[in-house]
Amino acid sequence: MSDTSAKFTLVLAYTGEQSLSADVQQPFNDLLAEMNSPTEMVFLEVLNQARLHSIVATGAIGEAVDLEIMLHQWGLVKEPFVAYYGQVAVSDIAAWGGYGVRLTSKNLRQFKGLTEINESIAKTLAATPEHFWYFNNGVTILCESVRKKPLGGSSTDIGTFECKGASVVNGAQTVGTIVAQKDQSQLANARVLVRLISLDNCPPNFADELTRATNTQNRIERRDFAALDPNQKRLRTELLLEFQKEYAYQSGENAPQESVGCTLDEAAVALACEMPDVGLGSSGKARGRHAL
Repeated sequence: MSDTSAKFTLVLAYTGEQSLSADVQQPFNDLLAEMNSPTEMVFLEVLNQARLHSIVATGAIGEAVDLEIMLHQWGLVKEPFVAYYGQVAVSDIAAWGGYGVRLTSKNLRQFKGLTEINESIAKTLAATPEHFWYFNNGVTILCESVRKKPLGGSSTDIGTFECKGASVVNGAQTVGTIVAQKDQSQLANARVLVRLISLDNCPPNFADELTRATNTQNRIERRDFAALDPNQKRLRTELLLEFQKEYAYQSGENAPQESVGCTLDEAAVALACEMPDVGLGSSGKARGRHAL
């Protein structure tokens, strides 16, 4: 209390959905006016049910990822939506491993491990890293916003970009393979094509449409599109918050142990078994997924 730089936040948390009425808000305004004279040191934070749920869900599932990306020989697309593209050092991408699955949470699939295609990506990195840019399809990153730093001016040789709310929607296998490399020294001469697409001023469904359209490098199964189903995202959040159970519905996610959760396939089979129609025995997975 003797620290002149101290600031205090009064938190009002309640389970209602409506905002505070003027009559309820007024006593808090009076208190703030009294406490903040002559200097401002007390603030009010109001948390209703929606805000509380959002905070808890964010803490359980993970914060959005903010990246600072250096593009070499970069270019700009202004219309109809802003996007930047260029080359990124593979060694820079290797550092993204610390973000885990949060960085690819909006992709159709998580990293699938040593598939045939991913082994081919790893061999190119090891044998001819200087050819990697030519042999790889690249990485597409959707961002809530993209801003170029003034560093470097208008030169397109090198640009540093701040990417808020970044998510890899195509190229998760490339990123995962790069991160999994044990010998990072071999990545020094390798670069990969990266597109940064800003969602500023984009239509509501643009992100999902782009994700569907760009995922063609590895074979896409119908169940992979569950990653775009808002009901699957809702189920994962509700199971985690209400029952402390994990629900893995994206391809490539680690299957939780039976005691702590289940996968989409397991949930679909269980749902089919609960149905009175015995015909679901052979097609229970497909129908169960739809019912979920």
